[in-house]
Amino acid sequence: VNDPSQLLQGKVAGLNITRPGSDPNQSFGVRLRGLSSLGANAGPLIIIDGIIGGSLNSVDPTDIESINVLKDAAAGAIYGTRGSSGVIIITTKSGTGQAKAQLEYNAYAAVDGLTNVIPVANREQFLANGGLDLGSDTDWLSETTRNAITTVHNIAFTNSFGAGSSYRASVNYRDIQGVTRGTGREQLNGRINVTQRLMEDKLKLTAIVSATETKADIGFPQAPRYALTFNPTAPIFENRSAEELGRPVDQFGGYFETGVQDIYNPVAMVDLIQRQRDIRVFLMNFKADYEIIGGLTSSFNFSRQSTTQLEGEFFPSTSLLSGAGVNGRASRSTEDTGFTLAEFTTTYNKAISDDLTLNLLGGYSYQQTDFQRLGGSNTEFITNNVGFDNLGIGLGINNQQATIFSSREQDKLSAVFGRLNLNYKNAAFLSTSIRSEQSSRFGANNRTGNFWAVSGGVNLDQVFDMPSVDQLKFRASYGITGNPPPSRYDYLQRLGTVGQGFVNGQFVTAIGPVSNPNPDLKWEEKAEFNIGLDFALFNSRVSGSVDYYI
Repeated sequence: VNDPSQLLQGKVAGLNITRPGSDPNQSFGVRLRGLSSLGANAGPLIIIDGIIGGSLNSVDPTDIESINVLKDAAAGAIYGTRGSSGVIIITTKSGTGQAKAQLEYNAYAAVDGLTNVIPVANREQFLANGGLDLGSDTDWLSETTRNAITTVHNIAFTNSFGAGSSYRASVNYRDIQGVTRGTGREQLNGRINVTQRLMEDKLKLTAIVSATETKADIGFPQAPRYALTFNPTAPIFENRSAEELGRPVDQFGGYFETGVQDIYNPVAMVDLIQRQRDIRVFLMNFKADYEIIGGLTSSFNFSRQSTTQLEGEFFPSTSLLSGAGVNGRASRSTEDTGFTLAEFTTTYNKAISDDLTLNLLGGYSYQQTDFQRLGGSNTEFITNNVGFDNLGIGLGINNQQATIFSSREQDKLSAVFGRLNLNYKNAAFLSTSIRSEQSSRFGANNRTGNFWAVSGGVNLDQVFDMPSVDQLKFRASYGITGNPPPSRYDYLQRLGTVGQGFVNGQFVTAIGPVSNPNPDLKWEEKAEFNIGLDFALFNSRVSGSVDYYI
């Protein structure tokens, strides 16, 4: 398990988690109850230790204590415009509060390999069907793939500072090879959770700090595609003379190439192309819970997460795919994302009578995301030795083959929300919630969105005498959730580059509108109705749930 999503595979009904292909740097696709959006985010909202919209890159799977999945709209409505595709709540491990120190070390290794491979013609089959004989016998898929080895090391230390305090510190290292040669990543993650109780346990302070550094070799994951279609009689390296070729033998690095459009030597792709990505994630989270009087507790949560991503790509002059025609192509880009969350909540628990209990929640949330991006590319390099580390020596800037881009974006979201839960004799339940949200992604005429839900249930086993039945709970819910526009400025008229035109003997970049003004732009809305039955029989030896939803 190298991604927290894998912990849920096959565990939750209606939750599909897949990652086609063998690229270890590709994220998993997570779909809860199918596709529920026309074009916005289709994945569930991730909440990590109360951080709404947290990044899975900030937590290592071995640091996770529990995961809860909220499926229906009644549970997700209190998260407003981001709850329509479900909610996944992750809680990380913390100190036990015991005075005795504890040291844990876990390590494992794994091997990944190809299976269920698409059958392709070998040399004999290819020639028997009229294929062109190029004189060799090459299994291109085996030449571009490998048995990939993954090693993981995790060390964690748990202890207490004294009365009312505890902490847990962990360090995780992962070295993950990809099945396609040239792909893989190294990841180092550190996390510390500290908890302190004060004022006769009325005040609880929690601090979490984590840092993750990932160095990924993206390589060329599409190489297997070309391996499945390249001539099996072709050699890996050129075996013809310069006279036969009409060009230098080492023009493409000594690799054999046919010159046919979109037919490339897959081994050359794996060996020659450089693609790397470095990611650094730093998270700081602080939470305070204070019990004002019995049953009344106020909480404040502040978190800040910064993510920096640096990418480089280089196609040398010997790469027929993209570098040979321009004497080498290199690009470099960086992205910086800052996420800030401040949230204040108050909860009130009260027993109205011996049979009826009440739980009230009210709160305010403010979130802000700042995003910056900068990058450029160049061509015509006099040497392949510098890769993407020195774009300035490319001569493509002299003939308008160089590019540069930058952008800066920001979005804000604020919300007030409330929830009421009623419990009658642990036999009947009623819950209702509402959230009013303002988002800078909406048009001026639709800045505010309102989302609500109501749900109820009854434990029939508490109402009727049912031998051998431990639980038989019928429940129903209805809720409204939303999805924000996928881009931050879709409601504005924006300008951008829209191709090139040939003017006065030269190509000139054209600037034009890339989106129209839309003051009525609003959130995508989803209504969901759900009825379900939970059961447990024979001292809970048999248990399950049945749901029907629209």
